[in-house]
Amino acid sequence: MKVKLGATYFVFLMSLGYSQMSYSVSYHSGYFMQHSEYDNPITENEEFQFSNGLQGSITYPIARNKYIQLNFGLISSKLPLMDTFIISEVHNTSYQKEIGSLEEIAFPLDVRIFISEKGLTGYGCGITFSGINHSFKRKTPIGSRFEDTFNSTGLGLNGIVRFSYEISESTFLISDITVRYLKAIRFSGEGRDFSNYNHNTFQVTLAVGLGRIRK
Repeated sequence: MKVKLGATYFVFLMSLGYSQMSYSVSYHSGYFMQHSEYDNPITENEEFQFSNGLQGSITYPIARNKYIQLNFGLISSKLPLMDTFIISEVHNTSYQKEIGSLEEIAFPLDVRIFISEKGLTGYGCGITFSGINHSFKRKTPIGSRFEDTFNSTGLGLNGIVRFSYEISESTFLISDITVRYLKAIRFSGEGRDFSNYNHNTFQVTLAVGLGRIRK
């Protein structure tokens, strides 16, 4: 048993010599390929499309050309709810006004195996855990505001392709293309019934940022 533990520890130490830990921060913009709120009656013909946010990642070597990558981010998305006001039916004139919005803020944690020769440019896949805050905001006819919020916990899968460009011995630029599927598995919201509600998304994001290699 001691021999096996010693051999495992030796392999681990050797793996640290293949490369060094790196970390990065980046800004990202995303597009929803699929969003379950498409089927929500209050959205009518509107759809969640774009998102933006920030993320940070740590890439740590575990074996030759293999790394554990932890990525923590914030994703903010908003769907404006519009209503049409008719000015004249005779002249067929009208205008649209935003009367409310659906908003989501997600905090995904991606844990993935990253395949790369140096820990910079490479690809990987893994699992995602996320907390999500959902809110419905609406302006009433008398000018006051109504807001309804609840939270969910999501589980899913992710994949990444990263391109890196070294600008010095310890600094590099990154560009990430990430795909992420997320499904809510638990809801919480003041004792309300979520038995007929589901939430899942499939999103593609593009991120650009700056990274450093820890010496």
